[in-house]
Amino acid sequence: MLQQVPSLEGLTVSIAGFRGIVGEAMTPELAFHLAAVFAGFCPRGTVVVGRDSRPSGQALGAAVAAGLLSRGQNVLDIGIAPTPTVGFTVKKERAAGAVNLTASHNPSQWNALKLYGPDGSFLSPAMLERFLSLHELGAPPCLPSERFGHLREAPDAWKAHVERVLSQIKPEAIHPRHFRVVVDGCRGAGSLPLPFLLNFLGCEVIELDCVPDGRFTRPCEPLAENLTALRRRVSETRADLGMALDPDADRLALVDASGTAIGEEYTLALTTLAVFARGGRLAVANLSTSRLIDDVAARYGGRVIRTPIGEAHVVGAIRAHGAAIGGEGNGGVIWPAVHEGRDALAGAGLLLDYMAETGRTLAELVESLPRYHMVKHTAKVAPERVGELLSRARALHGSAQLNDEDGLKVIYPDRWVHVRASMTEPLVRIIAEAPTEADTTALCAPLLAEARRLS
Repeated sequence: MLQQVPSLEGLTVSIAGFRGIVGEAMTPELAFHLAAVFAGFCPRGTVVVGRDSRPSGQALGAAVAAGLLSRGQNVLDIGIAPTPTVGFTVKKERAAGAVNLTASHNPSQWNALKLYGPDGSFLSPAMLERFLSLHELGAPPCLPSERFGHLREAPDAWKAHVERVLSQIKPEAIHPRHFRVVVDGCRGAGSLPLPFLLNFLGCEVIELDCVPDGRFTRPCEPLAENLTALRRRVSETRADLGMALDPDADRLALVDASGTAIGEEYTLALTTLAVFARGGRLAVANLSTSRLIDDVAARYGGRVIRTPIGEAHVVGAIRAHGAAIGGEGNGGVIWPAVHEGRDALAGAGLLLDYMAETGRTLAELVESLPRYHMVKHTAKVAPERVGELLSRARALHGSAQLNDEDGLKVIYPDRWVHVRASMTEPLVRIIAEAPTEADTTALCAPLLAEARRLS
């Protein structure tokens, strides 16, 4: 007999997972049910289970493992591990899929189940629809105990991920530079792996919040305004640079030697510069990512393919076109040579490799790129009225190039504005980039006024 289907009300459901506040929409009971359904959705074999450092992760992870095991799937529990390690481990172990417990940039009271296919990537939109159809039918019945799956633990799985990063760079060239690096681990899943990688590269590592206990001391997004402690520590210690992570270590933000947070948009631009210097000529980025990456591509005679927001869309385009690098402007670097997923470890290794090769400081590399001013606004707009906001944007910018693959992006030769509904929160995002602050203000002001009217 199929079990009663638990409600997904209160959750944000997308290719980025099932996300909600723990104890409200997100509960161990729901985690058990979704895992049990996933057990029937996956090919028979082993399912990887990982999590970030949130206090709720252990209980939810146990529920997920129970749901999988009771439906006959074997489980490889890798414990607290970076999100990219989860996908990497799926491919390394030839696993049937994975469940990762992380709410990424959301506050600690949130958590999420992120589902992966056997290719080590998030479920595609079509696969998610199939999974949701199975969810509506209810979880399959529990098997007799003799048919339960087996649990294996691999808490150091992230070390194989680090080894893969090392295999794609030149440690022997980085080591003599003795970079002094301050690491802000956000008390998350990258708190151990990133210092481990940097120590192996001969860096002097100064740790800040590198205890993976989930007791976040700053807002989770590695935005410039959230990196005060890191900026101060870089200045005090005269470090060469600072590196900041989010809780699941799929985003990397940078601070230069002066203590200036350069902005997470530069992470992908700089690593694209490094890959194109190696011979790469094709990159993929989402629609809201800075045009810096286009400038880098133009410098080398390359090009950039744009996709809707969401890692799965970027990964799909990377695979379809054989791109050398891709990612998102939130500090998410996807370097296929390591793994087809956003990966702060890969981004860190690639950046240091390029700094060692060129002999240039982080500030000098940033100075070599054009300057733009970007703003990111959010507004509360009822879902049924988002269409009105998009229509207003069309009316205001009828002479521009328009892209409606994900909301609406208005594109001019040297500036753009993108309006879209968030996948992870009940908000509308208005993002703009232009040569000056005044230009971005002019792009955003009418749309923000319209959003306030519609709220």
